[in-house]
Amino acid sequence: MIAIILAGGYGKRLQPLSGGVPKPLLEIAGKPIVSHIFDKLAELKDVRRVIISTNLRFEQQFREWSDSYPAWKAEVIADRSRSDEEKPGAIASLAQLTSEMSDSCLIIGGDNLFTSSLKQLVRAFKERSCTTVALYDIKDRELARQYSTVAIGDKGRIMNFSEKPAEPDTTLVGTCIYILPKSALSRLREYVANAADRDSPGRFIEWLCKREPVYGHILGGYWWDIGVMEQYVALSLLRFSQRRLKTPFVPLGGSSKSKASNLDQTPEGVAKDEVTVVIPTLDEAETISKVIEMVRTEGYRNILVVDGGSRDGTADIASEMGVNVLLQHGVGKAGAVKTAMEHLITSYVVFMDGDCTYDPKDIGKLLNQSERYAHVIGARDWSGMNYLQRLGNWIISHLFGVLFEVKVTDVCSGMYLLETRRVRKYGLEEPGFVVETELAAQSASDGALTEVKVDYRPKIGARKLKTLRHGLNIFFAAFRLARRYNPILLYSSVAGLSIVPAVSILSWVALRQLIMGIWHSGWALLGIAFLLVAALAFVLASVSIMIRQTEKRLMTEIESLTEG
Repeated sequence: MIAIILAGGYGKRLQPLSGGVPKPLLEIAGKPIVSHIFDKLAELKDVRRVIISTNLRFEQQFREWSDSYPAWKAEVIADRSRSDEEKPGAIASLAQLTSEMSDSCLIIGGDNLFTSSLKQLVRAFKERSCTTVALYDIKDRELARQYSTVAIGDKGRIMNFSEKPAEPDTTLVGTCIYILPKSALSRLREYVANAADRDSPGRFIEWLCKREPVYGHILGGYWWDIGVMEQYVALSLLRFSQRRLKTPFVPLGGSSKSKASNLDQTPEGVAKDEVTVVIPTLDEAETISKVIEMVRTEGYRNILVVDGGSRDGTADIASEMGVNVLLQHGVGKAGAVKTAMEHLITSYVVFMDGDCTYDPKDIGKLLNQSERYAHVIGARDWSGMNYLQRLGNWIISHLFGVLFEVKVTDVCSGMYLLETRRVRKYGLEEPGFVVETELAAQSASDGALTEVKVDYRPKIGARKLKTLRHGLNIFFAAFRLARRYNPILLYSSVAGLSIVPAVSILSWVALRQLIMGIWHSGWALLGIAFLLVAALAFVLASVSIMIRQTEKRLMTEIESLTEG
């Protein structure tokens, strides 16, 4: 299968905002739209070649972007136009581009942004070997007038495809995401030879539906068409306001007032579409389908499964249920967290294990604290743990609380909420299960950590975390993390603990010398050693304080410059 990204437009409707940048290279959630599209393509094993179809004006920009994208090298093919007046049109360019191809083609408009995996679309295409169009329910008849409305039969065949109807009778619309079998490629040239509109993909699909079977596949998650300035600005501003002002996020078009009723809100007012639920998995075939269903029952549609190389078909089960599945890079839980953070486009992320130990109903409790804290831990009910786990968790959590001056009872919990924008700045250096403690350490040092009580059930299946070995790893990691993220308290504590024996030993040695005339050189050396340790720790603590104060001043300046 060949994937073709349509990027031949000149973005006139986005000027002057675009500033000479093609629409697919405009940034949403910190990276270009085309990068989001390529992230989705990277999940598809069937795609063997990717082409960006553009024009001479933007050809070099796409080549530079392609060189910087690490996962895939795209071919950039330009038509001969340099202005909107000269362009041949999207369908005409597509007809020319596919004239020598003998493979099926996945066509994606370069201004389409979506959260759903395309695996289900490809699977639906393979089942029928007919043109298959990705559909989306925008739940707004007024907005549907701007798109192609679609009526489908029981088996998914498109019965009616109407481009920009004046009075739409449905809110189900066709997107510029579709798959053409190699037998349908000649239809492109046939259409171009007789059609007046050679630019609109919707017109072509409308024409094709009258000549051969065309099927639809409804996308899960969310879809946006970044076609005009109002939509791009609205999406960007709404994502900003969601992060800063906690106002409801609108999936597509319209105002918050008109759309809020279409969205399930969490108790804090955060729209559920602004939350991605990430489920790290490793051989969870027994439970993953149940976990996904429970998450969906709570109204969360952005679900991302990050698989660590399961051998029992966990990833396939999740993919068949229509959720996004990523194969993690790196090792252990830390690798899963890093992989997930690279692909998020929502403002919040909730991590929860795939072994059915956590209840998705508790996600709302975490989101209740999202306005005040960037990191909310789901503190587990200890009734689901054995006695050794309870003891280890108690020791580690209390040690963490002392080292980071925060009150927590379950720093090792596998269920927690993070604010994406803030946590993306964190550095993750610890391996395996220590990653949760490292995230908590950085959030605690910023005063952004809290916890709420959540239910916890006994694990189904084999336990992957070895209580004693992993517990000791986390215990010693807590000291490393304190040195890295809260050195002031650590070094101050070392100084305080060292000065007491230093003074005691040296005072005893001095008294023995003065009163009895006996000199204890060994004890004197030990006392001096403690004194030197205390002095060194005091110096390190002082330097840490100065560095922290400088860091805070710099961050304040940067934030003021950014806001200004």
